[in-house]
Amino acid sequence: MNLRTGNLPAESTSFVDRERELADLRRLVGESRLVTLTGVGGVGKSRLALRLASELAQAYADGVWFVELSSLQEPALLGQTVSLTLGVPDQSARPPGEVLAEYLAGRRMLIVWDTCEHLIAACAELAESLLRAAPGLRLVVTSRVRLGLGEERLFTVEPLAVPAPGEIGPDYTTQPAVVLFAERARAVAPSFTLTPQVAAICHRLDGLPLAIELAAARQRVMTVQEITDHLADRFQLLTGTPHGDPRHQTLRTTIGWSHELCEPKERLLWARLSVFAGLFDLDAATTVCADEALSPAEITHLLRALVDKSIVQRLPEGYRMLDTIREYGAQWLAELGQDEPLRRGHRDYFLDLARRFYADWYGPRQIEWYDRLRSRLPDIRTALDYSFSRPGERLAGLDLAGRLIYCWVCLGMVREGRLHLDRGLSLVDEQGPELARALWASGWVTLTQGDYERGQERLEDALRVADELGDLEALPHAGAITAVAPALAGRNHDAERLCGEVLALVGSRHHDCLFVVHIHRLIARAQSGDLDGAMETVRTIHELSDRHGEVWARSYADAFGAGVQLGLGDFAAAAAFARAAIRVKSSLGDALGLAISFTNLALATAFVGDAVRGATLLGIATAQWRVAGSVVAQTSPAFVAAHEQCEGHCRAAVGDQAFELAFGEGGEMGLRGALAYALHHPDD
Repeated sequence: MNLRTGNLPAESTSFVDRERELADLRRLVGESRLVTLTGVGGVGKSRLALRLASELAQAYADGVWFVELSSLQEPALLGQTVSLTLGVPDQSARPPGEVLAEYLAGRRMLIVWDTCEHLIAACAELAESLLRAAPGLRLVVTSRVRLGLGEERLFTVEPLAVPAPGEIGPDYTTQPAVVLFAERARAVAPSFTLTPQVAAICHRLDGLPLAIELAAARQRVMTVQEITDHLADRFQLLTGTPHGDPRHQTLRTTIGWSHELCEPKERLLWARLSVFAGLFDLDAATTVCADEALSPAEITHLLRALVDKSIVQRLPEGYRMLDTIREYGAQWLAELGQDEPLRRGHRDYFLDLARRFYADWYGPRQIEWYDRLRSRLPDIRTALDYSFSRPGERLAGLDLAGRLIYCWVCLGMVREGRLHLDRGLSLVDEQGPELARALWASGWVTLTQGDYERGQERLEDALRVADELGDLEALPHAGAITAVAPALAGRNHDAERLCGEVLALVGSRHHDCLFVVHIHRLIARAQSGDLDGAMETVRTIHELSDRHGEVWARSYADAFGAGVQLGLGDFAAAAAFARAAIRVKSSLGDALGLAISFTNLALATAFVGDAVRGATLLGIATAQWRVAGSVVAQTSPAFVAAHEQCEGHCRAAVGDQAFELAFGEGGEMGLRGALAYALHHPDD
């Protein structure tokens, strides 16, 4: 199930030519389910794939999707990254490829995987699995090397056409490379005049779009003649025959020339900004890059200058560097001997962000935090990789992974959270609050996946470490999480007892613990038949949530409150609770909460007499359970009973054939359609 029907980023600049290539690619995609665009860096593979996907969008009922992989360094996170992009926030313990394959099996979709050369083995394995499972899937891949699969069709992206200096005729103004130069030059210098010298420049740059754009950006401060002279001087420095494709050397030389033409402080900021793997904003750039050599005020000015020179891209959502530009900056940063302190500073920035998120989560900015952390995930991963790869920084990495617990559990990234926490805990055994927090955080994500035995082990370790340290933060948190397994497994007496013990320990402090305890007390009371007590707990959570302005826990009170209202026989109230939960859970990407809410809405709808609609909603819920937490769904008596009760009621009301038809329709809906269907009241 997916929330959207595509995610293609808007094109920030004009697209020049490539009509023949696009026609050939449209034909290849029609003939083959896997097409790989290859070519040298800077030749325009990503831009061409993006335009191709845009042109084919109408042909794919389930959308076209763009998955950017250049910043991903951990192959184990490939499936998770694709899932998150498609809006499939898998919270189960199943292999991510299996979840994706099941999700894609009945869909017609085009997915672009951009920049795969550093993940070739993982990409090839996942592509083969998905294409085998999903006949309606088409994959377009950009990579400097092929995936190596049998059905893969290769398309080599060549540089833009440009005449040789001795062949420049009167039609040179229509040559694609010249047109590109002119458009980019006029963007920075509106009075720019096109001359045959421009064609000579484009030829010197081998028609490489990135090289041409870098040269054209100099038109703000240089004439065409000056650009020609500087390029000639620069290329004369080359000696010998470059290894591999000469165009690699052309691009590197052009980037080096652009680097030399930057002011010294611009070059320094370029190098320092290379530590960012994805999007960054002015605050991040200033915090990470400023020191006695670059003041915050200077960074504001210098960043604008780098945008003007096409070194940094300015997008609506922030700044970023193209991979090739970033790689050059990273090499320069290493030559300056500043690589280590800048990467540590980058990590410290995201550790501080995680600490602020941890402290602020149970407040009014939860949806804002969700959007922010999702967009900064590439840099969070980079910060974790840096920390765990250096013995002296591992404790800080464990702190970062632990502080992000509400990101992992509450925002649909349980699998990734467990991977980072497990990695950190395998490297760090130093007694301290970081270890205690990481242990209870690991216990929570593990229990959420339905791995109760391992989760309980983590929590026991957390309680032991916290007790030894006298850690008054970790003790109540670990204690609060111990109620998760018995509540989900139907051991209601144990869950109620544990919740009472934690509430007595916490009192009015640690409101974040209170939310967790009350949610699982609500589950235990509802399952044990204490419906009045359960509704009292719903009201308690509502009051606590309203006091802090938060919506995540409140939406769980609504999700489970719907089940309580079902038990009380107030089906209209149950539907209202379920819909309220669905609205919030969809904004937070909380797949588990959505699965629970869809199930309760299906029951409420069936019990008011609309069994066909109830069956459709049950199909929606079942599909959501498959991607959200199938282990929990299969092991929790309450969830199993709710599904069986709804199915039995609907089958009895409309018959097997009508049930199967309606159930199947619900299961095939994307989440956008499912949300519209669920939130529409038939009487409206």
